Amino acid sequence: MAAKVVDFLDLRSEPVHLSNEQELTITSLAHHPSGEKLFTCGSDGIALQALINADGQSSQAPSSSSINDHDGAVNAICLNKQGDRLYSCGNDHTVKSYTVGDEVAFESLVTKFECRVRHVDVSNNDEWIATAADNGNVRVVMVSNHKETRTLRAHEGSVRYVSFDPQTNFLASAGTDGCLRIWSVHERFNKIGEIKGIVPKGDAEHKDNVYLSKMSWHPSSTHLAVPSNGDIKMVKSTNWTVETCLSGNHSGAVTMTLFSPNGTYLATADIEGKVNLWSVADRKVVTTYSHSEKITGMCWHPTENCLSMTDLGGMLYHWDNCAPTSPHEISRAVQQAQQRKISTEEDDILNDLEQADREMEEKEQQKRTEENEVEGGEESEWIVDIENKYDAVKQPKEAKMQEAFQLNATNVVKKRSFLSWTKLGLITARDEKTQIHFEIDFHDVGKKAHKFTDHNGLTLGALGNKGAIFASRAYEDAPATLLYYPTDSLGPNGQWSVSMETEEDIQVVAVTDLYVACASDNVLRIFTHSGMQISILDLPGPVVTLSGHSESLLAVVYHSGSPSGGRQDLSFRVYDLSKRKTVSTGHLTLSKKSTLTWIGFTDSNVLATCDSSRVVRFFASGSYESWVRVGTLPPNQWMFGVSDDKAHVVAGKEPSVVPRPRVNTVPLNVPFLNSDKEITRIEGRYPYHKSTHKGPWEDIQVEREKAAVDKHMLTAYEMALKADRPDRALSIAHLFSFEKVMERAISIADKYRHRVLASQLSDLLVKFKSEEEEEEEEEVKVVRPATSTKPAPVVSVVQEEEMEEAEEEAEEEEEEEADENDKSRSNSKQNSPVKEATPSRKRGRFAIDKPITTKTAGAKDFFKTMNKEESKKKTGGTPPAAPKPSRKKQRVLGDLL
Repeated sequence: MAAKVVDFLDLRSEPVHLSNEQELTITSLAHHPSGEKLFTCGSDGIALQALINADGQSSQAPSSSSINDHDGAVNAICLNKQGDRLYSCGNDHTVKSYTVGDEVAFESLVTKFECRVRHVDVSNNDEWIATAADNGNVRVVMVSNHKETRTLRAHEGSVRYVSFDPQTNFLASAGTDGCLRIWSVHERFNKIGEIKGIVPKGDAEHKDNVYLSKMSWHPSSTHLAVPSNGDIKMVKSTNWTVETCLSGNHSGAVTMTLFSPNGTYLATADIEGKVNLWSVADRKVVTTYSHSEKITGMCWHPTENCLSMTDLGGMLYHWDNCAPTSPHEISRAVQQAQQRKISTEEDDILNDLEQADREMEEKEQQKRTEENEVEGGEESEWIVDIENKYDAVKQPKEAKMQEAFQLNATNVVKKRSFLSWTKLGLITARDEKTQIHFEIDFHDVGKKAHKFTDHNGLTLGALGNKGAIFASRAYEDAPATLLYYPTDSLGPNGQWSVSMETEEDIQVVAVTDLYVACASDNVLRIFTHSGMQISILDLPGPVVTLSGHSESLLAVVYHSGSPSGGRQDLSFRVYDLSKRKTVSTGHLTLSKKSTLTWIGFTDSNVLATCDSSRVVRFFASGSYESWVRVGTLPPNQWMFGVSDDKAHVVAGKEPSVVPRPRVNTVPLNVPFLNSDKEITRIEGRYPYHKSTHKGPWEDIQVEREKAAVDKHMLTAYEMALKADRPDRALSIAHLFSFEKVMERAISIADKYRHRVLASQLSDLLVKFKSEEEEEEEEEVKVVRPATSTKPAPVVSVVQEEEMEEAEEEAEEEEEEEADENDKSRSNSKQNSPVKEATPSRKRGRFAIDKPITTKTAGAKDFFKTMNKEESKKKTGGTPPAAPKPSRKKQRVLGDLL
């Protein structure tokens, strides 16, 4: 059956852009998903067009309006899938974004090149923007953070076209070197495919080559239609090879291809202005149209059976009813869409088209089967493969690997952003086109603020107590740069900078009180504040972020594998840079379908994280060596720091520079499940404190923490008795650390007339006292054996300090009593007997050094006696008991309870 020939008079047309004799009018277009707006671009900027329906009725949109923020011609435009954002690129070397609503307004500069930008495309998941430039590079920019970019050395010569597949798995690029290259989105845009000579080569400045190589993905992402020399190559995405060709109807080089929304038809245009509409299943042209000018842009209408086109002369054409109604019945699906009056839901339109495909599948399958039986069945196998995959039930997508991000940084809004917002202070950046102004402000008003101007494109920053570290990303031939700016330098030459190796692009930076760090992919470099490099480490996987704390703690997060089951596979390492050792390492726990949004340390050096599900976790290095959930942030909160018991946040998705938001705190508590919310809230303090402190609790501050925990648990205990829950109260009592708290718990049980509980607690108290005495006897033997020739075991710093203090007091006492005779000292000892007591060093329940209670002797007399025993030991006497803790430590429990 011969192809239908369409005459020029069958098309609706209107001028949209002026033809420029000095500069080529490479027009392009993009339909809004609602079908009510059409954007075009050319040498005179961007135009918003009113759409005229087939009935000749105009839509509600203005007939035409101009949007021109570029200095010169606009080469390409694209809309995101939702239709609320427009992107453009032009001869002024820039890529820009616009918000689309009732009005179209300029939003921001996405990126800037040093050469002309040919094309721009945005991924369907609205996460990436890809740009093609004349310097041979493809630059990929993150939508949510324009500072996050990937520069791909793509082609020799100019890059003509870039295109994301519908499922955002791949990015295709074509250049004047004649090559097609494929890049994996989920593998950090590594090159995974290449076909040389598939597209026509040529000079980027030649009129016949500037608009070639506009390729199109099938909606299933299984095939890519690539325009070639007189034919169309179908490239299969499983192995990146040419599977078949559509040929015989173009005499010149094909300039562009475009699949219909349902994948049934393929529109193609060549260098001579001829437009063909192919039936993909039949591999035959069903309709053809010859145009007097070269076609430079094509776009399917989202809700109508219409193909819109622009040409080199700046004209816009609408080809109504271009697709035949039989055998594929595309108009039927369109009629269903029109009857439902769809306005902005492009997905619904595609669903209708897909439904039309499914209704005709049996007919098409039967027809293909008959043809295969006659012809051998091999020429159309790729068509069957496409349709089967497209119509199959879609499998759930795996999460993609999280990109590296700079901690505590924000996106640019109105040319301002925070490079770092921490508990220490802020680094603010203000873009002034040719330069960037930085301001460093500390929350401590006693610290001096700093301001300086940058001309090197610094985009990363981290703030520390003594200085700030900055970095610029690698840009074309310019290497990445690391710059340290001191805020507390002893000399005038404290600032320094260093350039990275050519292939090394800095992605994240961090600073501590003594060191700075930067990471590029899986290479970690450590410098001192003076600029001396002390370490270069290879990480096991691609870096995600860095976090510095105190003098020398550095947390590193990296990918340890590909995402699985909807979860990121991240690991962490904590380094002590001063000691050159790894403090802790392990897997990073995140919520399902979440990414890491923050990592840092508490005031007690406990590692903490927050994910995109707003869940805050602490790493319990002292108990289970695992992550403990300590709270969930309220919605719409941006976390920038954490203390031991609260998270520091600001309201909103992220803070704005002007006006500056107010800082808030969110209490952290283990989210237990229980019907009594108040009791559960108080009980949550126990695992929070117990799981986030490491090792033996001998420090005075940690003793206070233990006492604070017991205080909270005693409150929960009493509330359980008020609620007539003695079983719950008994469970809580088993968690007490101090005997005095247990004694009070017994009194409270008597108060509420729970005699059985009081009896159980009394038995428990006796049992633990007995266990303590046994452990104390064992510990006395371990402290200093009387006859052993082996060195004494290592004791803690606290014990050493107390023993030194005791020795000093003993020496003073001996000097005071030097003139007394032995009989007087003996009588003195008989008149003031001291009950021997050995302090407990137990690290479990009721682990407290019990205050010494005797009838006549106080704590001071106890220490005097202990010191005399120590003196006897020096002369061969009986070894003393372990040193008794200080009086200050004894008062800890009394102060809090």
